[in-house]
Amino acid sequence: MKTLLILGAGGYQVTAVEKARQLGYRTIVLSNVENDVAFALADEYVLCSTTQIAEVLKVANRFRVDGVFTIASEISSQTAAVVAAELGLKWQNSNAVIQISDKKLLNKLLNKKEVSIETIKYPVIIKPNLASGSLGLTKVNSEKELTAAIYKAKDKSVIKEGYVIEPFYEGKHCSAVVVVKKGTVDFVFTTLKIQDENFCTLAHLTSTFSEDIKSSLKELLNVLFAKLEVQAGFFDVDFIITINNEVVIIELGSRLGGNGLAELVEHSTGYDVISSALQFSMGEDIVIPEIKEIRSVASVVLKSDVDGVFEALNIEVLDLEHRLFVKKGDAVRTFESGRDQFGIAFIEASNAFELQMEVKRILSLQHHIL
Repeated sequence: MKTLLILGAGGYQVTAVEKARQLGYRTIVLSNVENDVAFALADEYVLCSTTQIAEVLKVANRFRVDGVFTIASEISSQTAAVVAAELGLKWQNSNAVIQISDKKLLNKLLNKKEVSIETIKYPVIIKPNLASGSLGLTKVNSEKELTAAIYKAKDKSVIKEGYVIEPFYEGKHCSAVVVVKKGTVDFVFTTLKIQDENFCTLAHLTSTFSEDIKSSLKELLNVLFAKLEVQAGFFDVDFIITINNEVVIIELGSRLGGNGLAELVEHSTGYDVISSALQFSMGEDIVIPEIKEIRSVASVVLKSDVDGVFEALNIEVLDLEHRLFVKKGDAVRTFESGRDQFGIAFIEASNAFELQMEVKRILSLQHHIL
């Protein structure tokens, strides 16, 4: 039996563990959170931070793993790249992962002009060089807001004192699950995002943008992947369709994304992209099925507007499913970033308008937080 090391044991790693076991892999999960939700599902678990690369390598060697995997964590993807390189396993090369993860380096690869304090034209976005879940991101409208926003970004950045200033683009905020084969983008699944005032993702709605939009996104990504010498892999892309119908890539993850995005692909198209990515990490070829239809499906973040204790979920019967990351009596935090969500729901509708209305209804509900 092949052994797979999964970095992280939170809500989105649960699905990875379940699917890995269905594929017949022995699963080892690693997290620094005691009683993390995926621990109980794995064959073995280790209490360790995914950022402690030397310790993660020891774990990988101890269990003689055949593959390493992570989902929804760019920081863990960097560790996965180092472990894979040391043990001759499948993941993106460290150089590509580092350049994708560091927003300053990524902007250079995308030929974006760097915004300095001296050349700011408001509004702008201030964000950490490396962080997850929209942590430390602020829209700045004037000079008086600048210092606090920079401090916030630097405080949340994994790269010490690292922050970046980017132009603010008016338009639709979108995401994509991207699969690369033989050096070329072979699969793209796009969504329209609903965000809060802090640009934290609240929902992904399946969207069928025009072929022009998809072609523009693919072209930008193919140029980028050629620079990075990426031959194959799975990626999470955030982009904006501006009011001038221009595609602007703003974030790129060297792994599948969170907020239910990867699972949404399967619900909408039938393509089990998580299992496909797991098999790839174990050295198998990427196989993408023929997509016959795209259903109107959304993933909706379950969150609380207050600190408290979880009591119950006040949602009527859903068309598909929902999954909780907490149980009755667990503490929940006020939603400020992706790490504060306590679950995810998947819903389906007959068309895009009905889907958007149902998403807004679910987001407006109170979830019995005491």
